[in-house]
Amino acid sequence: MVAFESIEEQILLGSLLGDGSLNLPGGCKTPRFREKHAAKQGEYLRWKAENLSSLGPKVRDTTTLSFGVRRPIVSLLTGCKPSLTSLYEAFYSGGTKVVPQSLIWRLTALGLAVWYMDDGTHHQRLGFSCLYTQSFTDAENEWLAERFFPTRFNLYPKVNHRKSNRVPNSKPHSYLKFLKPEAKHLIELVKPHIHPTLVYKMGQS
Repeated sequence: MVAFESIEEQILLGSLLGDGSLNLPGGCKTPRFREKHAAKQGEYLRWKAENLSSLGPKVRDTTTLSFGVRRPIVSLLTGCKPSLTSLYEAFYSGGTKVVPQSLIWRLTALGLAVWYMDDGTHHQRLGFSCLYTQSFTDAENEWLAERFFPTRFNLYPKVNHRKSNRVPNSKPHSYLKFLKPEAKHLIELVKPHIHPTLVYKMGQS
């Protein structure tokens, strides 16, 4: 794997486990990184761009059509970079995004915080947290819950399933649920790295 500065590597790992992706656009021989978020998370995405400066990121405000409604979003797109090739090969070994079981052990609390800021939520009243991992298979979610999180972070989430409320006849998707004691530990791990605009994801206003 090409060496990145520590913060760059963790942002990339956490983002690729979360909402970020790598692709090979036409005319490029090396991958580029891209990610989109709702407009209210724009400052968070700009923070990512500032810390991925070696990849030549560009951030722009745009809109997207979601369930018949046009909504403002912010997108981040880097240049095509050879330094991203090893990450692309690890995360897209079969052509679709997977959990790279050899590489994920490099994840630190910072990388976990990025993953959580992308795909996590906290339910203040009931005290549990969720990490929405529906882009990964049931088997990958089981491995994360039973092997990775207990070993790497001493966390013991449960694999749950839910259907989309917006997509009729959708199949249930997997996600990881951290019950109250586990959620408290999770929040303690990620709290020092949470972007100021996303403290609501820890149950704070």
